[in-house]
Amino acid sequence: MEKKSPEEKQQILVNYFKTTYDYNFDKISQFMEYAWPIYNMVQSSTQYWNGFNSSSISKFDIEWEKLARSKDFIQSQELVEDFYRELGIDVNFDELMKDGTLDIKFFDKNDPDNNNNYLAGNFQGSIGISNYHPYIEVMDQGFVLDASVYAHEIGHYINENFGRDTFGRELLTESVAHFFELLFADYLCESGYEYDGTISKRLVQYTLYHCSWDALYIFRLFILFLKYNDINEEKYNEDFGGTLFNDVIDRCYEVIIEKHTLRARIKYSIAFSLSIYMYIKYKNDKEFIEAVKELNDKMMKDYTIEELLTIIGITGFDNDNMKKILVSFESFKEMLIGYSKRSI
Repeated sequence: MEKKSPEEKQQILVNYFKTTYDYNFDKISQFMEYAWPIYNMVQSSTQYWNGFNSSSISKFDIEWEKLARSKDFIQSQELVEDFYRELGIDVNFDELMKDGTLDIKFFDKNDPDNNNNYLAGNFQGSIGISNYHPYIEVMDQGFVLDASVYAHEIGHYINENFGRDTFGRELLTESVAHFFELLFADYLCESGYEYDGTISKRLVQYTLYHCSWDALYIFRLFILFLKYNDINEEKYNEDFGGTLFNDVIDRCYEVIIEKHTLRARIKYSIAFSLSIYMYIKYKNDKEFIEAVKELNDKMMKDYTIEELLTIIGITGFDNDNMKKILVSFESFKEMLIGYSKRSI
């Protein structure tokens, strides 16, 4: 691929916003009137995590020899089924495999080439529709930590998120799935896998940190485009300052043009934040699980994003509601510090 100059990248991004605005932003247009409070939340998120052991956030290492190996797939199955059963949610892996819904890709746990792949994205899951039938696909590398992927994808499955969603429902199903993944991390810790559960939480923190920075840059350029119908260094410095303009252009060009992950970065930066908010709400009040169940039940029905968020106590995208989410980060940080002292 021919290397582009900063000026060329800048012009390509301007053209992108101008020519593909309707196509790329129609599903998130409902959020644009709330762009500033969401932007402020994302900006606060990046600043917040910068202040918390930033070296371990920006460069995340796993001591693979400390991760527990699973005896077999049945161990992951039992962990996930028992976890959801304790929450009053019935999950049956045998039925999901029998009807073709659950598809597992196994990797050789003794092959050293399979190590260090969690952060590379090679060990993950997906959910959707194929030939009019729902499917859950999970990569299984033979670690107990793989069960977190099962727990996450089941979190999508139970609210029937099979590709019929708008951006708002994408955001909410990701929030719920990561909420369950965080709770499952606790379950791993309580089941004797403290290092594995802590790593699972740190992965959420790590991903939120990087998605938030990308979303912050995207929001800045988008707000700049809405305001001036253009993107240029002078206006950027006037409105935002701080990060070097060319660095922002380089990163947004990579995320938007090369990787085509614009919506994903915005979605995950908000969804991860909501999942931490929901997680802390549940830790403070176990009855909050009923609100999550109600959200699951109504998510794919005819409710607005605002009505759905109200179920979990978020009554809008104003600054006060964004602060509710940011406050939960403090409790989450203290929790991670506590686990890290014992496990990391």
